[in-house]
Amino acid sequence: MNIQPYAVNQSQIIGTYQPEQILKGKISEVLPDRRAVINIGQKRMVAKVDTEIKIGNDYLFQVKQNKDPLILHVIRGSASFNHEKSNQKMVSDVLSTFHLPNDQKMRRMIHFFLNQHALSKSFLETVYSLLPKKPTLKDLKTIQFMINRKIPLEAPFFQALKPLGSGHLGLETVKDIIALIDQDSSIAPSMAHFKDIINKMIHLNNTDSVSIIQQLKLLGLHHEHDLCQNFLSKEKMILNDSLKEGALRLISDHDTPSAIKRQANELLQTITGQQIQLISADPALMQLVTQLPWPSHGQIETINIYWEGKKQGKGLDADDCRIILSLKLKTLKETLVHIRIQHRSLTIQVQNDFPFIKEHLKQYESGLKEQLQKLNYQLVSLTAIKHIDSYLKEKVDHHLPLPDYKMDVKV
Repeated sequence: MNIQPYAVNQSQIIGTYQPEQILKGKISEVLPDRRAVINIGQKRMVAKVDTEIKIGNDYLFQVKQNKDPLILHVIRGSASFNHEKSNQKMVSDVLSTFHLPNDQKMRRMIHFFLNQHALSKSFLETVYSLLPKKPTLKDLKTIQFMINRKIPLEAPFFQALKPLGSGHLGLETVKDIIALIDQDSSIAPSMAHFKDIINKMIHLNNTDSVSIIQQLKLLGLHHEHDLCQNFLSKEKMILNDSLKEGALRLISDHDTPSAIKRQANELLQTITGQQIQLISADPALMQLVTQLPWPSHGQIETINIYWEGKKQGKGLDADDCRIILSLKLKTLKETLVHIRIQHRSLTIQVQNDFPFIKEHLKQYESGLKEQLQKLNYQLVSLTAIKHIDSYLKEKVDHHLPLPDYKMDVKV
């Protein structure tokens, strides 16, 4: 039996579209009765169209019926050799069909999203209200991230995620906050409290095997959860101080200077953005980037960590996952550490331009193996290469990661 690939999940695909939505598709096959196989983004489906069409051409469609058969009205067709010009005409067609303002901001939005989504007037108006007057590509990618993760298209979420999308990370403002506090002659209680949190981080024992977990707690990713648990508990707990809690205190304290409040608000948005990243539209997978404050030579530095793998409960499956650390070290400079875990067996690769990195790693291998065994992990290999993989670097530097994780499935 010949089962056509486009027949699989046809009803589910049709149900994702709504009447009057506009979408762009390429004709891959023409069928009898004015039906066609159409590639729409990553989807392939059968629809009935209201005019003659040609294989290989792009068309702008409007949904007229979203039940089987899906009926599409052809707004415009284009030959594949005149791609950019036809795209601009399609953008103009969307504007006129939906009676939207014909300005540069709206045109750029439509041009970006037309190849990825079915567009509705309400969607475009919502995104238009969220974006600045001159949206950057990273602004648009932030919206794309929100759509992929099914995060509501609302201003608080966008503002929290925007610093991550732009690569401007608020944790770097920690140093600025401390510098401003040190310059202020009259230290408010919230300012003294914030300095205490930083001092805890600086004096944290770096050799402790659970120090990353401690730093995650000090960052404040579980701040609201801890507050809720404390509220519901009969026995009130003393909550651990965190950067988020410290930033909130700075913002709410009337005695905090306005310059420090601005920096604290930026820090708060970044931490909240990292919390929002934990939201995943996929119930089985987790993929995110976190930035952690890290004590180094008596100061607070930052490290970026990319996490990828299957979900287990509310977190990542610690038996099978991938972790990439991006470090900027005083002597070794830029360094990537790529960790793969399969069935609690680790392969670790250190990427760095330092000439003697392999020799340095060798002296730590036995100690690392011993520490991992105590945690019921097995070190399979510890290697070093003298260049940094640009693909891995992009993953850990892209603070709103794209959903490209592939899961192994045993049948």
